[in-house]
Amino acid sequence: MMITVHRDLFGMGRLIKAADLSLGPAACRYVSLNAAENTVIFVAGLHECGSTLQLPKTPDSLLYSTSLNYNPTPARNPVILRTNPADNVSSKAIKPTWVPFSSTLSAEERLDFSLHLMNDDWSAERPSNRF
Repeated sequence: MMITVHRDLFGMGRLIKAADLSLGPAACRYVSLNAAENTVIFVAGLHECGSTLQLPKTPDSLLYSTSLNYNPTPARNPVILRTNPADNVSSKAIKPTWVPFSSTLSAEERLDFSLHLMNDDWSAERPSNRF
């Protein structure tokens, strides 16, 4: 498989270092860097770098899964880049808005909740109630 990653990983106009990227749990390194297109290219076999075959398989297709890891190295002179304005911060005391469980239990004498077991991709409830 060949995976191409754009170095503007977060779409903010700031390029990441190619050396900070790795593929899969085996942390495979990139094989080439395209400076003109600002891309990093990984090439690996389907069973390399910790890729896993996903189930269920269909008669005419296989689905493999892997992960792209970004572990940034600290800069010598770090610059904080804020993409959204910060809210005003006050040092005044705040009062919590939550109600403690014991208060709810004594006032209501019961606490309702529901639990649904979902399948692995969260698309539907599990047919079995066993987990």
